[in-house]
Amino acid sequence: MVRSSGSQAVSDDDGDQAQPGSGRALFLDAQEDIDEAISSVCGRNGLYGADRDDFASTVRLRLLEDDSAVLRKFQGRCRRRTFLVAVVSNCLSDYRNSRWGKWRPSAAAKSLGRLALLIEELTVRDGHTGAEALELIRTQHGLAVSDDEFDSIRAQLGRRPKRRFVELDEVFNFPSSEPSPEDLALKSAEDWVQKEKMRAIRTALQDLGHDDKLLLVMRFRDERTMGEIGDALGVEPKPLYRRLNRVLREVKGLFENRTRKPRPPMPATRVEPLAAQEPGNL
Repeated sequence: MVRSSGSQAVSDDDGDQAQPGSGRALFLDAQEDIDEAISSVCGRNGLYGADRDDFASTVRLRLLEDDSAVLRKFQGRCRRRTFLVAVVSNCLSDYRNSRWGKWRPSAAAKSLGRLALLIEELTVRDGHTGAEALELIRTQHGLAVSDDEFDSIRAQLGRRPKRRFVELDEVFNFPSSEPSPEDLALKSAEDWVQKEKMRAIRTALQDLGHDDKLLLVMRFRDERTMGEIGDALGVEPKPLYRRLNRVLREVKGLFENRTRKPRPPMPATRVEPLAAQEPGNL
């Protein structure tokens, strides 16, 4: 990407130019800070791999909407990167809500009023630090909140675990207790079929989406109740029961598709060369 001074056009990495003052020019000029803000928010919230790429694309499209209307709101009261971290965090909130449902505030926040609800959303739901949340309240929400007032409300809210995405590749990539390929060759056909079934289960789990994996991990590995899972994710438990039943049916179907008529390998037989056989046996 090439930036130029004055009223000259801004070019992206492919050499395409954007007219000065256009939304695309604003986006290209801020692209480095945008990428850093995305990396910061994703890293803080445990968003990696394909989910991170999908979210990053969502953010970039959001910033380009309406001739980069969001970027035009930046007034220079803070560092542009600080502003963008707040914007990206809000995008993450919308991204999560679209996948898991709407955020549910705590009873304490409800009793303390609008400002407490906003503080809890920014610090717990969206993962902002206290300083970032306070800056966002002042600049984006237009509320004149003092440091002491902010700290007092946070103290009354108490601690609540943050919602965050969990990278699950390592959870399901556990070391297999099955024999190595060399040992497998010496085992019976029954052992081979059992290994194929285990492999089919792991493959079926890998075919699931990130959210479905997370639900299985919390229910069966962490042994949480559906009510506890609902509280941790900020969603009602009732739809989680339906979702869990659907996921289990899907895993069963994927498993059955991969274990139909398994064919064990033929046992190897050793054939002695004729020259090695006793003459009397010929």
